[in-house]
Amino acid sequence: MNYELNYLSLHRIYYIASKFVKVLKTTLLTLGVSLVILLIAVMAMAFRPLFLKKKFPNIHIGGNKALKDRGITCATSQDREAQNQAKKHNYKYKIENK
Repeated sequence: MNYELNYLSLHRIYYIASKFVKVLKTTLLTLGVSLVILLIAVMAMAFRPLFLKKKFPNIHIGGNKALKDRGITCATSQDREAQNQAKKHNYKYKIENK
């Protein structure tokens, strides 16, 4: 009777382990396929700068000639210029009022 109990216990352990291995294989296969698809997508997006040695296009407002011709500049640049103008004006005001 003890022999049958051990045999059944081992059989159950083997059954559970075999199910676990099947799930693990499926999971690893899915993970592998997903990583390959992700790698292909990243390589497709990076093809031009990596293999053709071209630079990324400059999409900043300051680098666009048509916008420069119209007098349109970056908001950060406009703010910096306004701050500099305010500092100059404030400095002149302090000197004149002394």
